[in-house]
Amino acid sequence: MATTQQSKESKLDVLKKKFQGQLDDARKKFDEMQKEIASIREQDRQELSKRRAEIHQRVEEQGERIQKLHYNLKEWQQERSTHTKEAIASWRQKLEVDKLRRRAERAEDSAVNALYIAMLDADAAEEAVLEAISARIDFETVSP
Repeated sequence: MATTQQSKESKLDVLKKKFQGQLDDARKKFDEMQKEIASIREQDRQELSKRRAEIHQRVEEQGERIQKLHYNLKEWQQERSTHTKEAIASWRQKLEVDKLRRRAERAEDSAVNALYIAMLDADAAEEAVLEAISARIDFETVSP
């Protein structure tokens, strides 16, 4: 029994570390974006344009994948709505391990997908910010 408990705890620890890693990556990405925005100067136009193009390409490349991830999240939300507290309690009481395992795995996959979508959305947000800065620089260089 102790080994099973340790195994469950180690799986939970692995899951927590996976989530923490993705959150750390997202945090790092936002910190880098903040530093990049703060360092942009008017003479950096070419670099700004190049960076925007790189991000745009990455966002475009991930378009189909993000649609699939959104679909999977919606599917999980629909499935989750059928998992009432009573149903889950019944599965526990009847020791319906397969149902409980499937629910846990689907919830974990959905959480990972949601974090991945957030990171891709951060790329799209960065592209929009760089576009806005570029547009402002264009305006200010011709404005009296």
